[in-house]
Amino acid sequence: VHDYLAVCPRVNLLPRVDGPPCADPSPADCDACIAHRPPRGARDILSWRAEHAWALRDADRVLFPSADSRDRMARLGPPMRAVVAPHEPAAGPWRVRAPALRGKLRIAVLGVMSVGKGAHAIADIAALAGAHGIELRLIGAPQGGSFAETAQAMRATGPYEEAELPGLLAAARPHAVWFPAQWAETYSYTLSAALDAGLP
Repeated sequence: VHDYLAVCPRVNLLPRVDGPPCADPSPADCDACIAHRPPRGARDILSWRAEHAWALRDADRVLFPSADSRDRMARLGPPMRAVVAPHEPAAGPWRVRAPALRGKLRIAVLGVMSVGKGAHAIADIAALAGAHGIELRLIGAPQGGSFAETAQAMRATGPYEEAELPGLLAAARPHAVWFPAQWAETYSYTLSAALDAGLP
């Protein structure tokens, strides 16, 4: 399970793409959200969940990449045989190997800069960062053209292949990586890359 499609037609539980996610909405709250902006042909939330329940209820096992994603789905979906199966190996704690802080604080944002991934927050911080001794770097690219100017100011690397990400992180030498996503992501490959690099 890598999104919340089975329990919500808005796969990331965002009523508005630039706002906070739903916490534990009532069916009435969900129906009001659907009526305001009908997504994916949904009529009402209980019908939506009933139509999708079989995928969770009838499976031998439903694999979740985190306990958080399992718990969110369990609160909203049918009974299921849920198993937490993290993508990360359980080899031990991650070691932080951030570079020493000298000069500007370098913060990296990874992947596609989209509204759901926090593009508005990134743009707001990017506008203030230089005046406060912070260098914000986008290792990736903006989605579409709406945040191209912000990405240019951040000296974005542009799109990359997954295998290139460790090298791009090493070249940028950030002190920290920021994940400003607006929703509780089920899993993030860019987070894994940051952890593998030893970055906070």
